[in-house]
Amino acid sequence: MTSAVESVFRVIASCTSLMMTLSPTPAVFKIYKTKSIGNTSIVSLVSVFANCHVWTLQGLLTNNWFPVFTTFVSGDFIATIYVIVFLRYTADRWKAWKVIAIYACVLSIITLYAVLGGLGVFTSLTRNQVNDIMGYLAVCVTLVLYSSPFLKIREVVRFKTGVFIPIHMVIAGTINNAMWITYTPMSGLWFLFVTNVCCATLGVAQLRHARRRTAHGVHDIPSKKAPAWIWCHDG
Repeated sequence: MTSAVESVFRVIASCTSLMMTLSPTPAVFKIYKTKSIGNTSIVSLVSVFANCHVWTLQGLLTNNWFPVFTTFVSGDFIATIYVIVFLRYTADRWKAWKVIAIYACVLSIITLYAVLGGLGVFTSLTRNQVNDIMGYLAVCVTLVLYSSPFLKIREVVRFKTGVFIPIHMVIAGTINNAMWITYTPMSGLWFLFVTNVCCATLGVAQLRHARRRTAHGVHDIPSKKAPAWIWCHDG
């Protein structure tokens, strides 16, 4: 019975992870429709790809084909589409490519570690130790993903509006964290518990700042202080 319950929560946690991956879709579709990136950040989109990529590697190393590998390898392709759309319509491709290059360097190192670890090159480490290290690396990347909306916190405070926060992403992420917090005691992976508590706290804090957006709207921002695009792009 316990195993069945754990399996159910594992699938639910996988579904909420996929929901998190899909959460930027409304913003990316709006970029495609309006041909303008508005207030969408390349960091958030690349962080989604990085998170999916690292957890895909974790799934490969641990032979966790479902739900980890299947969930996040699909996320890799989805996030790639996000980044391509952003690059197509951003006015500052040089800045976007710099962010992508930084992430690519870090992900290349992590990927190399995963490949070498999987081949048994690190003879001083057991396979379980290799897997654990990969898990901790994945957790670090996840923390970057969930903290990325805070890059816009200066604008949130300055203009007193949550319009800059990717609200769909934050809501999906908070729900995902709640599910993993519930699932962690069943799996015994307590390092995930601490990580998801931290990420859930970040999500709640971001949602608190975003309340002004839904309660008052962006038009509360004085026109002389707000950037010009904000009047045309709400979210």
